[in-house]
Amino acid sequence: AARSAAMAASMDPEIVRKRLVARDSVVPSTQPSVAQCARTFLALQGETGAAAVTAHHAFLRELGALELDNRKLGILARLSEEEILQYAGVDSEIDAQIEAEKAEIAALQAKLEESRRDRLRKEQLEALAAKVNTEAPRVETEREISEVSAQLAELQGNYDAVEEQFQLRRRQFQLLLHSIAELNKSLATS
Repeated sequence: AARSAAMAASMDPEIVRKRLVARDSVVPSTQPSVAQCARTFLALQGETGAAAVTAHHAFLRELGALELDNRKLGILARLSEEEILQYAGVDSEIDAQIEAEKAEIAALQAKLEESRRDRLRKEQLEALAAKVNTEAPRVETEREISEVSAQLAELQGNYDAVEEQFQLRRRQFQLLLHSIAELNKSLATS
């Protein structure tokens, strides 16, 4: 967490601007000290006495400036490499965060789809419940069924009684017809 905070702070525009200003001051903007050292060295060769000492001191100053510039460039190179590594780390962290966010988005999309299915099921159940609520209650329906069953049983009993009476009348009618036929036969023979 501290590293992430430091990385975030290092990405601050003000800090980046200060780094660029520092780099401008670290990298020499005048002509290279090596060329200046060479000129001073050539000037030193032709001098004698006090002028030679002054030229010698100027030459040493130029060598010191050259060494300082080389150190600054070394530090700048090292800092640049560290920054490149730091940015590579930030880049990999950002890639990891992107992948994590993609996974989270996929999970949330799946959850959203499941919620949509649940809502659709709930709407269908509510529609079915509304349809069921328009029908008569079960107790009332069962009562009506039992009344109709009782009426049906009564009608079946009436049917059986009528059928039995019909069969009796039919047998009596057949007996009557048989008796008439017998009488006709006996009248015809007498």
